[in-house]
Amino acid sequence: MTPYVADTAVDKIEICLFFLKGHCIHHIEKCFGAHYSLPYSWEVLKGRQWTLLETSEEIEEDYCNPQNTYSTVDVEAVCFDTMTRGLQKVRRLSSISSVLQPTSILTTEWLWYWEDEHGDWNQYDSPPNSSTELEQKFQNNPQEVVEFTAGSQTYTLSLQDMIQTNKRYGTKRTVRRRPRFRSSADVQVIRTSNGPLNVQPFPSHWDKTQVPETGFKKVLLQDSSEEYKEVETLFCQSMTDFDIVEIERIQNKSLWDQFQLQGEQMKTRNGGCSVAEKKLFHSTDSNYTEDICYSNYDWRICGTDGTAYGKGSYFARDASYSHKCTGNTLTTVHSMFVSRVLVGHHTRGKADYVRPPSKDGRDTLFYDSCVDNIHSPSIFVVFDQPQIYPEFLLLYRKKALDSIKKVDDWFGWQRLLEACCCCKSSGT
Repeated sequence: MTPYVADTAVDKIEICLFFLKGHCIHHIEKCFGAHYSLPYSWEVLKGRQWTLLETSEEIEEDYCNPQNTYSTVDVEAVCFDTMTRGLQKVRRLSSISSVLQPTSILTTEWLWYWEDEHGDWNQYDSPPNSSTELEQKFQNNPQEVVEFTAGSQTYTLSLQDMIQTNKRYGTKRTVRRRPRFRSSADVQVIRTSNGPLNVQPFPSHWDKTQVPETGFKKVLLQDSSEEYKEVETLFCQSMTDFDIVEIERIQNKSLWDQFQLQGEQMKTRNGGCSVAEKKLFHSTDSNYTEDICYSNYDWRICGTDGTAYGKGSYFARDASYSHKCTGNTLTTVHSMFVSRVLVGHHTRGKADYVRPPSKDGRDTLFYDSCVDNIHSPSIFVVFDQPQIYPEFLLLYRKKALDSIKKVDDWFGWQRLLEACCCCKSSGT
């Protein structure tokens, strides 16, 4: 059994899709989602720990049947209406709703039912009130009251109270929202036969001989390559007093898969429109570079340069801003990442943010990132790791040779001047 501490700062109630697909590179302590092999789990609160119930799959099968209000597999049944087992609290963890991430596999498909006068449960399956459409409305606003017509009758459906009411006769019907059942065998078939939709295995320009299935490889760029020149141009726009020592491309297939999948999901939430992506700078202590290349940014470890706009990973438009977090000695070689960042729709951040704020004041639609200035942002804060891909690691140092060259030139002119004076005095 895997216990979960109930009073943690971030209580994990959503199952990680990346882990379900076998792609999550984080340990359970670092991932924002729960790691479990099925898109659902049933847990009981024992003391201060949530503990997985051994009959989780059987309880799920009972729960998926809208006729059931109790589980049938244990001596002490789970009550689905109160989410209790005897005097103990019970909870169900779930993967994200399929209407929020329709391009992903192993999301949870929620079905909606109403109870007729005979006690039979009927699925909503006719537009504009199919299960999919009701689920979308529920995700957008769980307090909404939906009005619809069926035949000659008009009804209201309270998504909060789960009650359908006939407007003419006042007849009320109970409504239930239950997931479609997936057994462990079903999940295994889906996991092995499907992959992330529209996700490129890795960029075509990567060195195919250095793409490990796990971990990463750093590939040194030639200073004549287009990639090198692009990064150099971005860097030199604000760092004219520095020289680039080398630029390495980070080739991490797992992080790339997550980044691509995140982009597809954000695009879907954006109505199919492209999501704003930027190449931004982030400097860090050399002690953390390998960790970032392997498992991406973790603001709890690397985010020591302030939290003025939220508790997330900070990125800068200008390399000079990121450089402020490093030392300035002539002999020091500094490191700086150039990352692809899905900034999406942004808003001004605040120090107490642990995620971007809601767009409409509800808990269903959020901004994608936070910034220092809405109209001309130079600092971006990202809270979700899959929105980031650390693409290049850049090493650089102060142009110490310039001052030496000037000194050499001055002595050279002095020697030439002395030589000319000697020539004149000797008449040669």
